[in-house]
Amino acid sequence: MSLSIIIPVHNSEDYLKECVESALRGLSGDDEVILVENGSSDSSREICRSYQEANPRVRALCLDTAGVSNARNCGISAAKGDWVLFLDADDILDPGLVPAAHELDIDADIILCDYRFLDDGPAEAHEPRSGIREVSPELLRRAVLQYAKYMTQIRQAANMDNVTIWSCCAKLIRREFLLRNQIRFPESLCLSEDTVFSLQLYCSAEKVCYLKQNSFFYRRTLHSASRVHHPKLLENNQYLREWTYNYVRSKGLYEELEDELSCFLVRKLIDECLYLVYSDTDKDFTIRYVRENASEPFMARAIEKADYRYLIAGKRNRLRHGPFLWALKRKLYGSIPYLIPKFMR
Repeated sequence: MSLSIIIPVHNSEDYLKECVESALRGLSGDDEVILVENGSSDSSREICRSYQEANPRVRALCLDTAGVSNARNCGISAAKGDWVLFLDADDILDPGLVPAAHELDIDADIILCDYRFLDDGPAEAHEPRSGIREVSPELLRRAVLQYAKYMTQIRQAANMDNVTIWSCCAKLIRREFLLRNQIRFPESLCLSEDTVFSLQLYCSAEKVCYLKQNSFFYRRTLHSASRVHHPKLLENNQYLREWTYNYVRSKGLYEELEDELSCFLVRKLIDECLYLVYSDTDKDFTIRYVRENASEPFMARAIEKADYRYLIAGKRNRLRHGPFLWALKRKLYGSIPYLIPKFMR
């Protein structure tokens, strides 16, 4: 098997060399690293080109506009390997992953792997063939939308957490499978693009396996710690909610996934409410925005179906989401601007 490691690059000069060096270790045969630089204002583009000039395994694609989804899609189109692996430019590939991948002979569409935080220290080594389990795509597509409800089942099946399920970087994906099913990242998304990409994977896959092998080290930074204040969150989540709803219906899975989808959609709307409250947006605008979005027919149905117990995904459960759901269910939009006390800000 051959690997195409796709790394989107945007203003990543501080960590890029460490990331690329980690990806180059252990490559053999027709393995390749594809750097997709998109609209950087620092020296990232020059670093990418220097690696391409110095190493025949590296290809640098340079885009004029920024966008992680577009960058990853360009990487998929350019890839030549049997398997695709995504890696973010501020993370580090585990040195054991590539050798472990080369030893595999699995007919799966997707191979899920572990991850570790960079400050947790080195990962425990495992024999590649000793830790392979098959995991139900049906369970995974439910869990990627509503992990909290299926956490016990997921951990019994493969001891995975929600990051492994939704992150595109914790997966080996057969390239032919991606092309055959036309799976891509929605390019209008800059947040939660991993989640809907993974949803497409699980809705299309016939066989998914879990490999007990660390794939990458995730760097915790201020940029990645919280997205509730992202300036594009409102626009992003509006598109995300509509796209996800339409995609599930187009796959004929709405009845199967209605409960999980409802919680996912409402959770994203509540994230928008939190953004509006935290940013001290004008009260009248906040009320109008929430009313208009909550009144969309598919969102009204989702609010009706959403379950308090499973509203939040796993370990990041926040009790403050409960009052928002209570207000949305009762159409008390005027109370939204006042739901977060000052001490919770």
